Amino acid sequence: MIKSAMQNLTKSNDNELEFCDNIDLSISIESIYESASEIGEHFKKLIQLFGAETFEILIPCIVRVLENLENVTVQRDNCLKLLEKLNKQIYDLQQDHQKRKNEQLKFQLEIEDIDELWRKENGKLEQYIKYLENENNRLSSIKNDDNLSRSLMNLKPEKEINIEKSAIFHKNEIHNNTVQLDKLRTKIKILKNEIELKNEENVDLRKKLNNLDMENKNIRKIISSLLDNIICLNHGETSNNNENDVKWKEKIAILEEKLLIYKQQFESEHNDLIEIAIEKLQPSESDRIKMEDLPVQGPIPKEPDEKLFWSPRNNQNRNRIWSFFPKLSLNKLIK
Repeated sequence: MIKSAMQNLTKSNDNELEFCDNIDLSISIESIYESASEIGEHFKKLIQLFGAETFEILIPCIVRVLENLENVTVQRDNCLKLLEKLNKQIYDLQQDHQKRKNEQLKFQLEIEDIDELWRKENGKLEQYIKYLENENNRLSSIKNDDNLSRSLMNLKPEKEINIEKSAIFHKNEIHNNTVQLDKLRTKIKILKNEIELKNEENVDLRKKLNNLDMENKNIRKIISSLLDNIICLNHGETSNNNENDVKWKEKIAILEEKLLIYKQQFESEHNDLIEIAIEKLQPSESDRIKMEDLPVQGPIPKEPDEKLFWSPRNNQNRNRIWSFFPKLSLNKLIK
């Protein structure tokens, strides 16, 4: 069952990696800015020929399209970075799972060897116990035999002494065999207890492997959800960007908590396991590309109420796209 689950997980991972490879990465922030610069230069020439009033509606629309394309590209890059981190964690978990599987197989082989050794020792001890019981019965019958006592009365002193020595020797031998038998029984009990402990540890390892499979499945679900969001972004669905960011952050936070709990449990029980490093997967402002606003050398507007550097948006990144276009006055855009 675990083997089939791991195979399905590997196939799913390969499919998603192929999908990531098929994503078009030719569009970048730099290419968007270059396109905006080229379009702005063309508009400057057209404004010189036809005047600014002809393009006062068209320019804001084109700028909004470029801004939306810029937002989608930034979110796409952040999602790809997040997917790369998640794939790295999945690979580490798979390696850890394979290591645990090998350890479990080795442990099972050791248990089988111990069990086989215990059976052999147990068989030898049982045979030896039967032999000692037969010897004990034989010597007891000799000791309690009335005929033996009558015959001893008629024996010569030398034979009587030899018989007494033989009886003492057999008595000592019975005592030594009894002591050895008790030691062997104690050893059998210890071996049984060790086998029971090994079986309990084997059950615990199987439970932990099942928990690891569940964690891998949850991670696959989160990655699938992120890939669906990337598909939506590539089709131009940018209206729900803030809501999608909140959902991603919640899913990432849940994933971090689960991975941290998993790491703490295994560190407390097994000191020889690999530590799982978890970083906060929240996009920061440093991930965005920072560029200085380029000065625009455009023509002097014909109308006196036009302003060259007016921008209807306060966002710094969006002002960069506006800086490539001739800026029209606020009053004309409102009209």
